[in-house]
Amino acid sequence: MPPFGVSAAFWRGGTSRGLVFRAEALAHYAPAVRDRIILAAMGSPDLDGRQISGLGGGVSSLSKAAIVSVPGEAMTEQKAAGALPGVSWADDGERNGQKWDIVYRFAQVGVKKAELDWSASCGNMTAAAAVTAISTPLIPYTALFDRARSLPRPPFGEPLLFPLSILSASNGVLMRARVPVDPYSLQLWEPAPGEGAEIAGVPGRDEPGIEIEMPLDGGEGSTDGGLVTGRAKDIVRLDDGSEVAVSILTSGLPNIFVPLSSLSQHSFPPDLLTLPGADLTAHPVLPSLLERIRTSAAQQFSIPLSLASPKVTLISALPAAGYRTSSGTRVEAGDADLLVRAVSSGDMHASIPGTTLGALNIGAGTPGTVVHDLVVPSNGARGRGTDDGDVTVRAAHAAGVTESTVRFEKGTARSVVMIRTAREIMRGEVLVPERVLYGQ
Repeated sequence: MPPFGVSAAFWRGGTSRGLVFRAEALAHYAPAVRDRIILAAMGSPDLDGRQISGLGGGVSSLSKAAIVSVPGEAMTEQKAAGALPGVSWADDGERNGQKWDIVYRFAQVGVKKAELDWSASCGNMTAAAAVTAISTPLIPYTALFDRARSLPRPPFGEPLLFPLSILSASNGVLMRARVPVDPYSLQLWEPAPGEGAEIAGVPGRDEPGIEIEMPLDGGEGSTDGGLVTGRAKDIVRLDDGSEVAVSILTSGLPNIFVPLSSLSQHSFPPDLLTLPGADLTAHPVLPSLLERIRTSAAQQFSIPLSLASPKVTLISALPAAGYRTSSGTRVEAGDADLLVRAVSSGDMHASIPGTTLGALNIGAGTPGTVVHDLVVPSNGARGRGTDDGDVTVRAAHAAGVTESTVRFEKGTARSVVMIRTAREIMRGEVLVPERVLYGQ
């Protein structure tokens, strides 16, 4: 049987990559069929981990999908075939006096297994959702024009920072974005070559920087100040009776931060976190140990366990001699506040997930967390929480250094702010074997 086409676009968002669908392209299929379409399009499952028959890149950061729509899109089809994933009120467009421009439904796509995790979120792909809202455009031009007219005019030659409200349907969090647009055409701003935003792990500086702000209150399962258990530090008890000190923080999904010093009984080398990802993945002890910590913490603290959540991240001080990144550049000890290696859906992440970066930043500004304990002694005032103000953290990872800021009010973290870029790579139809319609 010949394949059939489904309208989609292929995007890089931050350091992630994935397929972006409109609701109207998938809503008339039953939920199970939608999942099979996405899996087939990405080339999952692939026991060799290559996703050779699809658009996936063989690792979690390159195996993602999203449905981006305006509120209420394809509601007739949803009522007939089944609601799209996410909170039941995502398509209402307004809740408790707050309105949103677009609905962002994110899925982490399994590589070796036929798994789709709709319960997680992705800060990197949020940038792709924000840009597609302008460039497709999802929002009618008249609405863009009316809102732009009410904004202060930028200096000549500078972009207009267009505000967007984005509902993360997985957790009901209302995120904010500011997308640079041309003040006359209202199209995405194009900086001069080499003058765009720079992100560690993404070559070049040719795209505009999109400001993403993720509130830490509101939404399903929200926590006060990003502390998942309500405590700055917890002890995870493993099945062999050993204990590990961690902090469990969230800026969209739970993240378990594990200091390398907490694993001293395993005699890991002090430069462990500077090793290539392939070496860490092939380590005889580390991957299984981190997965035990992840699953034990989820069970002990009643955290829902899925493919993408909670995430687990190792942290340590930077080596005094610095280290070399995956692209061959050097990071010196004074270039960052701490060194991190994040695990995402079983893979050593090539940089750092956006939700992990935000949670790390919360920890840097919250006294008593394992992150704060590591950051503050090494750099003095940086990373120290205050009653009000911004706390910035510089996280060194395999690809370089990435920065984010958390806004504190009365000593409690209220929102995470980071700059991401996004690029649409392809727009058209992804071809899917017809057998997926019938569960074959």
